[in-house]
Amino acid sequence: MRDPKIKIIRLPSFFRKRQFSSKPNCCLIPPLGLGLIASYLRSKGIPVEQDDLNMKIHYDNNYSVPPGDKVDTDIFFDIQRIKNYNKGNADVYIDEVMEKIDSKVKLSDGQIALLSLPDNIENDSNLAFALAYSRFIKKRYNSINILGGQGPWSNLLRTRHNCQDIDYVIQGDGEYPLYHLLNSITNSQKLGNLPDLSILEEGKLILSNRISETIKPDFSGLPIEKYRSKDEVLGYPSDIEEIMGQFQQTGVLLLPYRFTRGCPFECIFCISSTQKLSHALPPEEIALHLKSLQEEYNPTGFFFLNDTINISKKYINELCDEIIANKLKILWSDCARIDNLERDALFKMRAAGCIRLIFGMETASPRLLKYIDKKIDLRKLEDVLRWTDEAGIWAGVEVIGGFPHEKQEDIDATISFLNANEKYINRIYLNHFDLRQNSVLYNSPQKYGLERIFKVDQCTEKDFSSYVEYGFDEANGLRWEDKARQIEFSVKMVQESCAKGQRFFTDEHLLFYLYSYFDNKDDVKSIYLKILK
Repeated sequence: MRDPKIKIIRLPSFFRKRQFSSKPNCCLIPPLGLGLIASYLRSKGIPVEQDDLNMKIHYDNNYSVPPGDKVDTDIFFDIQRIKNYNKGNADVYIDEVMEKIDSKVKLSDGQIALLSLPDNIENDSNLAFALAYSRFIKKRYNSINILGGQGPWSNLLRTRHNCQDIDYVIQGDGEYPLYHLLNSITNSQKLGNLPDLSILEEGKLILSNRISETIKPDFSGLPIEKYRSKDEVLGYPSDIEEIMGQFQQTGVLLLPYRFTRGCPFECIFCISSTQKLSHALPPEEIALHLKSLQEEYNPTGFFFLNDTINISKKYINELCDEIIANKLKILWSDCARIDNLERDALFKMRAAGCIRLIFGMETASPRLLKYIDKKIDLRKLEDVLRWTDEAGIWAGVEVIGGFPHEKQEDIDATISFLNANEKYINRIYLNHFDLRQNSVLYNSPQKYGLERIFKVDQCTEKDFSSYVEYGFDEANGLRWEDKARQIEFSVKMVQESCAKGQRFFTDEHLLFYLYSYFDNKDDVKSIYLKILK
């Protein structure tokens, strides 16, 4: 394979409302997807570069450049103007904006640009940017543009806009299809039939059904120093000014990492319910990865992104043993099930660096727990929450409002549970119910009392913004128009009934910093409470 000019670029999203506590109002965690794709392709001998326009634009606009050099992001909220530009209509000002953006990422003639489209639950600035940027680099460099990223948003881009400057769209995990597509492009060959790939729309749309294996990510090429937190938008009293000042100056860096794919459990609303547990790295290999990443990037902590870290009691115990035996001295957080957790295991997890666990309760209604096939015991959850607190680990609980056929008594049961266990719950992660494609619920709607599933594809601007891809009617229940309102009502009820203190506030960078500073949950909690006052 000849040496191609290939660069994977994370595209930006912009927000009118504050979505993040960082001054740039963007996520400060490096994109795991880029790190995994870069690592995979490089391991296959493909010399890919990577960069992050999202981080560079937000960071530079807030910290690094003179006012005249800042990127005018407001232009990407004018979708009609961007669409006209995308059609080929001249727009001198958009060209000027794109020139500034182009200076941040070095491309060259004939570039193969792998464009990673982010999500955006507030607006369509992510789509507008993708249209304008692909148009600009196509004209400037005659680039081959390959779009990947979040499936719902790439579908919105394809179905609602003219994507003439995007040569290929990949949906699904990108590693496997990209390897074969890049080989076909650089060798001037047509992409042939391959297992787990569907090639549609005359080769332009590539759907991958292959779940990528878990590997060590490679973040080299990304602007790592720009991900370090600074100038958080947090108010606080004068008596904690010193420690908050140190937090601002320290530059907390969190690295994402994932070592399992899929989930061994079968909750009907989750897409992992149909994927099962497809990959899980051995604990000794995880420890080697963490040690290597710690030496390369010196992060404050690791943001694990597994569906559930404790896929079995044996697995979580062996993982903690490896971390402790290798004397890694790291901090980390992840999601967990209550089934495979006992008190001793939680204390071992804390000794291995765990500072936060998020538990997926979803609802405290016994009827709905059975309906969604959650397979959890609420009494065991109460025990685990108490043990988690005793171990000194920050505890989060996931709640979903508006499940199909949810009644007022179901909402009341959830609120009662949350309030009864308030002492042990540090954060409530509140979500709207969203029917997910390829979940058990989506694949077997009649079995679960759903009718008339149809595309919605809309963003809503509510107190809790959410993207809705599919609408549905409840069999012998609410029509979609009423169900959509009921989902909002359910979320709002939980929010208003449980909005006490820290339970709806979190800042991962601050949390990791405070644990690195105090190593004691009570002290960490005292700082949080003072900020919230």
